[in-house]
Amino acid sequence: FLKTDLEEYVAKTWPDGIVRLVRTEERSGLIRAKIAGAKAAEGEVLIFLDSHCEANVGWIEPLVGRIAEERRTVLCPIIDAIDDYTLEYSGNGGYQIGGFTWSLHFTWQDGSPRPPHSSQYILPIR
Repeated sequence: FLKTDLEEYVAKTWPDGIVRLVRTEERSGLIRAKIAGAKAAEGEVLIFLDSHCEANVGWIEPLVGRIAEERRTVLCPIIDAIDDYTLEYSGNGGYQIGGFTWSLHFTWQDGSPRPPHSSQYILPIR
């Protein structure tokens, strides 16, 4: 599915060309593929979603709003979870920051306390 079938799927699903398939000369890994995509991009805003990510209703507006304020901004939204056993969706009720341990394992860290008002969740972290 990664060659001709994918090319046909993209052409059929997005005939207006809004989605383009960019390929590297050889297998080069996730990060180099994202760099190649960024170099080929023509839009004003770049958004990378990995295969395990799913966009929810209203997820992009606060992000693009922050980018409009400062175009050199790098953002990561609050990430909700889907249980890997039950596939049950659960919103992220807490305020967490993705980070790494000293042994370079990814972990969620509790963020500074924020008021429960929803607009506070789009404030920058410094």
